[in-house]
Amino acid sequence: MEPIWNGILTCDYERTRPNGSLLEWELYTRSLISWPQILMDDSSPYGRLRRAGIVDIPETDHARITCAWHARLAVPRYVAELIALTTRDQNAAATALDLCDNARHSGDAVAWTSALASATNELIRVNATHIVNWLLPEERWTTLLTGLFDSRTKAEACMVALQLPAEPSHVLAAHQVLLDAASTSDPTQAAEHVAATGHLYGSHPPATTATPYEDPDGATVLIATIDPAEAATTSRRMAAHRTTAVSRRDAWQTAAILAAAGDDRAVTEVQAMAAALGWAATCEERRKPLRDRYLATVRRWCATYDLDPARITLDDLAKVT
Repeated sequence: MEPIWNGILTCDYERTRPNGSLLEWELYTRSLISWPQILMDDSSPYGRLRRAGIVDIPETDHARITCAWHARLAVPRYVAELIALTTRDQNAAATALDLCDNARHSGDAVAWTSALASATNELIRVNATHIVNWLLPEERWTTLLTGLFDSRTKAEACMVALQLPAEPSHVLAAHQVLLDAASTSDPTQAAEHVAATGHLYGSHPPATTATPYEDPDGATVLIATIDPAEAATTSRRMAAHRTTAVSRRDAWQTAAILAAAGDDRAVTEVQAMAAALGWAATCEERRKPLRDRYLATVRRWCATYDLDPARITLDDLAKVT
């Protein structure tokens, strides 16, 4: 988010995602504008589109919409409903992408195109949660915890501990696939499993160019970099770190609730905050691999229609689908 100028906040994905395709920018701008509808059932648009990668948000609209959202985030019931809603969206997106893969492998272009239309709609909903990167009431929460612990340092440590996703990060999950592949006795199956997540290993977005590891042969090269003798040890170490992080989160959450004891309103806000921070971290870890998988799927689909994945837009997809 750019600084406010003449009463306007600007979100410039052309600057923050300079290597993004038109489609990727559109996914971000459309989901940004529609996040109040998706996450709050509020039809108010969050800004207006200047062009594919840039959204302008009137300061008054920003203040009104985020104030309303922050008030809801203080209510545990709303946060629970938010978790359920976004989990459904993430599962629906994954299912649509599975259908894309099945249709591609079976050579059914019509089914693939239909599934891609569903995946596009679901990805816009899933991508709406990228607002957690800057729109959460983190300062308010830090102030609350500072008062409870009488220490901003402890408050910040608590906030960090609470930002733990429900499952290991997508980077660690992808690495676990690689470790498992290095330990398997079936190299062909191992290469296929790694290739299925190969889009996560690239140094650039998968929207326009495939990574070397999306191909089983390239995946085999990647697997060969892992020492099978060390794979099990690394897996155990990763699991141990995860267990430690969960214990740390639980300890800080308990400490915050105990510090708030006697103040029902503070206890409720701590409970909602803890759930919201975990939700935000989980959304980011689920959103990113779904986004990259979707962009890779569109790129493969474009190849079948001789379309340029760097230039294709949501409107272009709508015309074909």
